[in-house]
Amino acid sequence: MALAQRSPDADSNLGIKIDQTGRVSVVGATCAAADSEDALIVLLRRAIERRSTAPTLLNADSSRSHLFMTILLKVTQPASGVITTSKLTLVDLAGSERVVNSGSLHDRDRLAEATAINKSLSALGDVIGSLTSGSAHIPYRNSKLTMLMADSIGGNAKTLLLVALNPSLGNASETKSSLEYAQRAKLVENSMSRNIETRETSRLRAQVEKLTAELEAVKSSGSSSEPADARSIPPRTQAGNHRPRSSGLGATPKRRASTASRRQEA
Repeated sequence: MALAQRSPDADSNLGIKIDQTGRVSVVGATCAAADSEDALIVLLRRAIERRSTAPTLLNADSSRSHLFMTILLKVTQPASGVITTSKLTLVDLAGSERVVNSGSLHDRDRLAEATAINKSLSALGDVIGSLTSGSAHIPYRNSKLTMLMADSIGGNAKTLLLVALNPSLGNASETKSSLEYAQRAKLVENSMSRNIETRETSRLRAQVEKLTAELEAVKSSGSSSEPADARSIPPRTQAGNHRPRSSGLGATPKRRASTASRRQEA
């Protein structure tokens, strides 16, 4: 299970990455292992404790942020060695807020939180609209919320949306808006496929990763250097059967001797 580090500089320490397959991961988050149901429940409680809440005029324990809990599952069949992987993302979205009714209008921190929540929910609405209209471009990167949900809605996933409604007549407009939001989300179509890896494909993938790492190491260590054999051979010998150039001292004695003999005969 992935847990985000809670610190004042959390925004600068954590990054959201989407790989070529569309898989979303949080760079800098701690991935804690859970080998039992009890261990997983402990991690879920730790995740819930990290959620930001504050009192408002409408709610004494109002959510001031969205909550993401990501569970990575890996099942290996002992007999066949087949590995099945899955990712379960639990998202508790903070509700849209009217700052006039909640009292956040006169509180700088609460106002900033409400503005960020409403903006991210609007970005999620844009993504849902693009997915249902068949648009070629899906604006996942317009918000951190939509980036985190990129592999949960509109991709290789099965998505279930639960909408919490307020039965009060005073919130009838918010209830109607929430139902319309859910109705649009219901029209999104996902394409599901099983993530299965056999023992042979696992071995081949590990071998490819190893060879790729070795190739990168060779490139970084001496990409511009020549082979040792080429450096040990003299430059003119490499060109072929090129005769070394004779020095002037080697040819002068014969030429002088021949000139002297002609003078004596004369």
